[in-house]
Amino acid sequence: MTGPFVLAEDVEIVPVASLSAAVRAHIESGDGDFTITRPHTRTTSKVINSQAAEFLRQFQQPTTLADAIVRFGKAVQRKPTQVLEDVFPFLESCLIDKLLVEPGSAAAPIRSSLEQGALVANYTVQRCVHVLVDTELYRVRAADREAALKILRRGAGQQVKQRLEREAKILAHLGGRIAPQLFSSGETGEGQTYLALEWVPGELCGEAAAAIRASTYESLPESLVSMCSAILDAYAALHDLGVIHSDVHPSNVLVSTGTIRIIDYGLARVDGENQELAWVPRGGVPHLLEPEYAKAILSGSPVPLSSYAGEQYSVAALIYFLLTGRHHIDFSCVKEAMFRQIAEEPPVSLWARGLTGATEIERVLFRALSKDASSRFPDMRAMATEFREAAARSRQTTQRSVPSAERQYRNQWLESFLNMASDPTIDLISPSLGYPTASLNFGATGIAYGLFRIAGVREDAGLVALSSRWLDRACREARHKLAFYTPDTQMTPETVGRVSPYHTPSGMACVQALLAHSYGDSDTCATATARFLQLSEQDCENPDLTLGRAGTLLTLSSLADAFRWDKASGDLEKLLEAGNKLCSKLWAHFDAMPPIADSPPSTFLGIAHGWAGYLYATLRWVKTAGVEAPATLKSRLHELAQLAQRNGLRAFWPRMTEPNSSILGGWCNGSAGFVFLWELAHRVTSDPQWLSLAEGVGRDAYHSRDEGPSLCCGLTGKAYSQLCLYKHTGDRIWLENASNLCSLAVRKSEISARIAEPRLPFSLYKGDLGLAVLVSDLERPESALMPFFEDEAWPAPS
Repeated sequence: MTGPFVLAEDVEIVPVASLSAAVRAHIESGDGDFTITRPHTRTTSKVINSQAAEFLRQFQQPTTLADAIVRFGKAVQRKPTQVLEDVFPFLESCLIDKLLVEPGSAAAPIRSSLEQGALVANYTVQRCVHVLVDTELYRVRAADREAALKILRRGAGQQVKQRLEREAKILAHLGGRIAPQLFSSGETGEGQTYLALEWVPGELCGEAAAAIRASTYESLPESLVSMCSAILDAYAALHDLGVIHSDVHPSNVLVSTGTIRIIDYGLARVDGENQELAWVPRGGVPHLLEPEYAKAILSGSPVPLSSYAGEQYSVAALIYFLLTGRHHIDFSCVKEAMFRQIAEEPPVSLWARGLTGATEIERVLFRALSKDASSRFPDMRAMATEFREAAARSRQTTQRSVPSAERQYRNQWLESFLNMASDPTIDLISPSLGYPTASLNFGATGIAYGLFRIAGVREDAGLVALSSRWLDRACREARHKLAFYTPDTQMTPETVGRVSPYHTPSGMACVQALLAHSYGDSDTCATATARFLQLSEQDCENPDLTLGRAGTLLTLSSLADAFRWDKASGDLEKLLEAGNKLCSKLWAHFDAMPPIADSPPSTFLGIAHGWAGYLYATLRWVKTAGVEAPATLKSRLHELAQLAQRNGLRAFWPRMTEPNSSILGGWCNGSAGFVFLWELAHRVTSDPQWLSLAEGVGRDAYHSRDEGPSLCCGLTGKAYSQLCLYKHTGDRIWLENASNLCSLAVRKSEISARIAEPRLPFSLYKGDLGLAVLVSDLERPESALMPFFEDEAWPAPS
């Protein structure tokens, strides 16, 4: 205690005022208070006052406790003895929790100790998965298999070592049932205790539940209830084997291909006579601990061993959290108050958490959450059975009228949107969002196009006329300087180019040609087609789909598909000639590029700006023109496929080739865009591996990442990816997914409008117009097509 101490480098002291309102609502704090935490430790964050925060700053440089107390005393004009008396309990907790440490390695941030490629216990490290103050977890590989390597950190202590050794014995007892299989255990050459376990490719149940809740309008999604039921079955099976997990929380249950695996047995115990495995110190996440434990803490009594009945309570609390996204009690952040709530306060009703029609399920959960252990179910198996039966009854009573009600709700929203769009003279420039007024992506051309698509589904002549008026508006807007480029919003020739159909006059010419073709106006169609070809010949080095040459090739495919019926027109031959020339030029560029895996880190992979878009546009052209595919197209498809990442049955690609690039769900840079690529690859080549990838990435696209409602980046584009798979496979699950995403997008759009969030309601790709087309398309899902992207069958004139 006489030597110097220093504040650990990674300690975070954050003003409570800077936290979100949702977090502050659960923190008992005063004005000027702070939170203090050290990442990767097992210690929860603390709330401290401003004087405590100032006292800790005395240790930003190594100093003795005596010197720090003297300096702080002078600053606050108090005697050192008074300061010591006041700060001693707090000071002691900071030392115990390793917030204040001796200078040296203990002060450094807690980071992984093994590099990629390191050899440990005959396994090669692939990547670090998780780091804590006492243990590290790595994904590793031996010659014949992948594994998870759990290794003790240096200096972790004898108790943690014993915990790891006990975990190895429990995993051996389970033999791969419910838990990962134990491959080996022991000590590394450096004397560190380790476990090598089966690598389970799954998703943490908390993350899986959050994704399901966010991707559907239903308050009680069937897939979420089924997952919860499977978790209950897994814990029942674990108890049947005589093992009490003793560490229930959302990060200790993995969901993979419908299978549940319970992980992390460091606190587990085996019920029986083997004292080594039967007696284990308690731990776990406080919010999920049972009332018996809380009462012992409050009374100062010895805490009880974990029990079957106590774990039933914890599992019920976990299921409540997975269903609602909230804990079963609105917990205080003060530990003593929280334990008092566990011991005394009843759980909040599921109805109050927004779950309707869940009365039967609530009855099961609340029995398991009883404060009296004897009032709970006799065992986990009985609880699992009751939950499954309650879920079946809830499903029967809540799902009968949902489809028709949702359809009516969406159509009412669509009518409201069409009423807004019925005036082609309205101001397109928002006071806060000055985007282009004539382009396909943002402006009047896109409105004309979207309304014509809706008119086709509804067979509504009035909407056809309205679409024509909006196209006239686009032609007038095209004369103004903000028609296609708006420097204030970074929409300039340098950023969006000069040939992109989505952003430049070439897109307006294309829509003019398509609409004129459908009206039977051959003169206007020929003039607009010629203008499109002329505008598309401008210099452009960018090959991508939304800003460059691949977009031109895609648009040539759409025009050629539309004009194929008219054998007398010379436009088709001109389009085919231009497309073949452009395709050859693009592939000369692509063939000069390195293998995709060896590309620079900033290389995009998705549809809008990367390799998926290059390949999709090419496949569209090959299908449209009936020409032989570029020689290296197949190898490039395989290169991109090899970069797929997996999570159970889901497949996904990072946004870029750079390490740790983000994983997105939308059309432009995420999974939804890849669905279209692999579905089209299967249609063109009939190779079953591409259909498998399409379905895998389709599952990931449905996995929510809290997107907005837009066609480009959000729920509308994701819904069209599900419709793409529905049309290709006939499996109605994809149609149900699309319907769910559409309803969720409508709700999010209404919320944005209600809170006056800055938005672009009439933008085809960034606003509500794409969603309006989707709502209309769901009336005839077999012919639904993502606007200005999929190969549309434009109607011939009657």
